[in-house]
Amino acid sequence: MEKSKSPYEQVSQELNEFRERRIAERRSRPRGTPDRRRSQNNEIQQSDKHSPRRNLH
Repeated sequence: MEKSKSPYEQVSQELNEFRERRIAERRSRPRGTPDRRRSQNNEIQQSDKHSPRRNLH
């Protein structure tokens, strides 16, 4: 038998469950766009090649 929860605890648990469901739904859907992180990582690596701070150490 569970301890009765305060209204705050109940709402907090419901919100967490909602978030978990929502994230699972979003992850299960295929995206129509390529992974943006790959291009961002490439851009960062490209900019580091010409960075003056790179030669300080």
